Amino acid sequence: MAEELHRVEIYDRTAGCACRPGEQRGMMALRAVLYGIRKEFGDKVYIAYYTMDRNKEEFEKNKEVKTLIDEKGLEVLPVTLVDNKVFKTGKNPTLAELREILGS
Repeated sequence: MAEELHRVEIYDRTAGCACRPGEQRGMMALRAVLYGIRKEFGDKVYIAYYTMDRNKEEFEKNKEVKTLIDEKGLEVLPVTLVDNKVFKTGKNPTLAELREILGS
């Protein structure tokens, strides 16, 4: 029996800017987390990262993310969905959190 493909989608304000070191460190940490997940789960996980400045249409298409932003404002970002369900808001997921929910 084929294993289920998991979806990890992160909706964020921007991809970070080298001119703002705090944002850049956050992005480097997120990249390390996503790299770890990709390395561990390989083809069993689909990862997408959307930003408001580059992927506005994805925010409009996802009703749950759009509703969260409408109700709570941009402070709710980043929003992480796992298998189309809200998993975490306000901060990026850690490697341990994603491992746990993905069943490692």
